[in-house]
Amino acid sequence: MFHGQEIIITGIFHEQFEDNAIYLTETNDKSEAIWVDFSKMFMLLNTFTKLDRQKIKIIGTFDKNDKGHLGQYAGSIKEAKIIIED
Repeated sequence: MFHGQEIIITGIFHEQFEDNAIYLTETNDKSEAIWVDFSKMFMLLNTFTKLDRQKIKIIGTFDKNDKGHLGQYAGSIKEAKIIIED
């Protein structure tokens, strides 16, 4: 339904070994999470270590076919960027 479209999503961000994803709920069920593939420029400019388990909002292009690490996720967000709200 959203494949190939730019989406904005809010959820709990996990920045851990082999778990770089945004979870829509507080569960740790990877099938309900979306793998996050940050843009290369965004990766160079930011550090994410302090964002683990924090609620964040990101924007990027949804890919239903890329299921992330070991194909465990509901899809992925490509070229993702964190949205900072004032």
